[in-house]
Amino acid sequence: MTNGIIYRIYQHDRCYIGLTFRTARTRFQEHLSWSKYGKHNRSKCIDVLFDKNVYEKNPNYEELHSIKFDEYNQEAINTMKDLEYKFIDEYKDNCVNIITLKPDPSSYFQKNKDKIRIKNKLNRFVCECGSNINFVSKSRHLNSLKHKNFVNQNK
Repeated sequence: MTNGIIYRIYQHDRCYIGLTFRTARTRFQEHLSWSKYGKHNRSKCIDVLFDKNVYEKNPNYEELHSIKFDEYNQEAINTMKDLEYKFIDEYKDNCVNIITLKPDPSSYFQKNKDKIRIKNKLNRFVCECGSNINFVSKSRHLNSLKHKNFVNQNK
């Protein structure tokens, strides 16, 4: 049994909507910690709520909705994401979330995901150092320590 929770972190006129399968308090503490040490990687939008130059105090949080699931699986995640988008839409005037709209299932990727996955598998090769990489990552791989060490050892 697991709980899915939609939470809101807010400061005066702005808020951030998120979802978690832990407690809202635990997730909020993570946001506090990440903000303190500058570790918000994907969700920089939330940093504005923790900005000491703008606000004197840390933001508050609240649980907006909670659902019990028998197990943590893709169906539970999708249900919670749908609910998260609903709340983002509800608070859209004050929301700092970057992604505010549910992805369109008719988008190019959704229509062609099987073809794209097959193409990505076909565009792979084995490098001289033994790494299995795709062409998109080739330049990054050629600059990696693993590849450079292999080349230097085999000169």
